Amino acid sequence: MAQANAVGSTATLAVYPNYAIQSWGPATIGGIAYGGETVLGYLHAMTSELASPGGSQGQGLPSGLSFSMPYVQDAWNDATSAGIAPRLFVKQIQRESNFNPAAVSPAGAIGIAQFMPATAAGLGFDPHDPQVSLRQAAFVMAQKVTLYHGDYSQALAAYNAGDGAVASARTRCGMAWLSCLPRETQDYVAAILS
Repeated sequence: MAQANAVGSTATLAVYPNYAIQSWGPATIGGIAYGGETVLGYLHAMTSELASPGGSQGQGLPSGLSFSMPYVQDAWNDATSAGIAPRLFVKQIQRESNFNPAAVSPAGAIGIAQFMPATAAGLGFDPHDPQVSLRQAAFVMAQKVTLYHGDYSQALAAYNAGDGAVASARTRCGMAWLSCLPRETQDYVAAILS
């Protein structure tokens, strides 16, 4: 959480995984002009989700994975650098390709992070390069987590089905938005967040 100056005294605000803060801007309240909030500091409890992996023991890794396996440590480090939960990102890459940099989906997604060729081209990288793909995937997930105000389930759904599909599902189904997405996306989100 972050504590910031606010009307009255202090306010407790949501901090998103990339450390952006839910905030309000300048306002006039009761005839008094306020310049907005200023963060005074962060309070952060280390959890297994954000803690370092703990060496070769694989603390926090999904079962069946170890840091000695190719690309697992890279995925963990890239997620940490991007400010997203490393364990969830490792599970996501496991679900995407099982850490296989040569994976190709039936839909044509390529590589370890399963980018569509047009998406990778638009971002300016080669999806066949596993290190670059992992960094890009972590960056994309951090952007999506911010876009969806810290809702990791919506961020995952958007990574899998696209932002347009998530927006459409939210419009049509409200709080039950996930049930309006394809079964593949529902299973994807459930598998990673379980």
